[in-house]
Amino acid sequence: MSALLEQLLYDLLQRYRFLRDELASVQGPPPEVLTYRDGFLTRVDRCIRVIEGLLDDPDLSQPSFARNNFHIYKRLSELAQAIDEGPVLSLKRFSSSDLLLTRLVAAMCREFGFPHTPPLCTAMSTQYYCTITGMDLLLLPHSESSHLLGLPDVYHELGHILLFRNSSVLSQLRAKSQAHFQSEVLRAQSEAWPANSIAALQSYSNRWLGEWTLEFGCDLIATYVCGPAFGWTNARLCARLSPDFYEIMTSHPADAARTWAIKLMLERLGRVEAQAIDAQWEELRKTAAQNESQEFHLAFPHALLRELVDTVATYCSGTGIKAYAPGEMPIAKLLNDAWAKFLSNPKDFRRWEQARVAELTARLTAS
Repeated sequence: MSALLEQLLYDLLQRYRFLRDELASVQGPPPEVLTYRDGFLTRVDRCIRVIEGLLDDPDLSQPSFARNNFHIYKRLSELAQAIDEGPVLSLKRFSSSDLLLTRLVAAMCREFGFPHTPPLCTAMSTQYYCTITGMDLLLLPHSESSHLLGLPDVYHELGHILLFRNSSVLSQLRAKSQAHFQSEVLRAQSEAWPANSIAALQSYSNRWLGEWTLEFGCDLIATYVCGPAFGWTNARLCARLSPDFYEIMTSHPADAARTWAIKLMLERLGRVEAQAIDAQWEELRKTAAQNESQEFHLAFPHALLRELVDTVATYCSGTGIKAYAPGEMPIAKLLNDAWAKFLSNPKDFRRWEQARVAELTARLTAS
């Protein structure tokens, strides 16, 4: 095993040295990009020292240490893969559109009090909007730097970073979901529900413990800081990409449940647009000829969604994250204005949007 470990570690060492050279070759970027690059250079150098230390350690050949050293190798290998696929790829192909998006995201973060260094942002996603949380990297589709209506989803992705770095609020949300379903399972058992119905409740509980709570939390943070624009963007996304608004999946909550949670947060914030967004959703539901299944409310009870709204709102206000306020948040206001303009005159919206994007680009790239 020691010979194999030595081979694997030398291979990994060469890869990390290559990544260091790739990062170092990124020359002349703006300050915020340079800071991001230097942070990963430091991480890569640290990993190189760890690997060199393992190779110099005479205990590497001891069978009793093989399993632990292999575990270290696996973690370092996973990190190298993540740095290669995320930061290195993004920095080597960093463009003017990426700079615009990175500065746009930084402006969003300043507006609502994002308590961390803003992430790097690149227009190279093939999977809509997504975040590599451990890499502080936000990926958007190529065209998003030239459009406004989808940009409220940036706030959802920033929510992923917030919850990744503050696991306590995510734990609170999960605890509330588990308490609800434990109570429901006990009630179902006392009322002699069919075994398959009780099993369904237990399955829903597990899904809430997994990805469902995280996605709801990010949606509610985005609604809190961006306001109605996020509700409109959510409806648009459902119309474009969702095959079934009521599908009970493992990876994400049903779109109808997420829409309801967004509505509850808008109502808590006193936003009258919640009614118009709800009316548009109902029209979309009828147009798509979709209806909720019998199990839908068992999986996504309104009482639990209200608890999540209260918990997220309390977390945001308690940590200095600001609720949407047009007079204090020019970027968020622009996105809300874009949706108001589009809804009132979709035919002529593109000309208005192009002018606003040009103004925004000039302002951000001149920084």
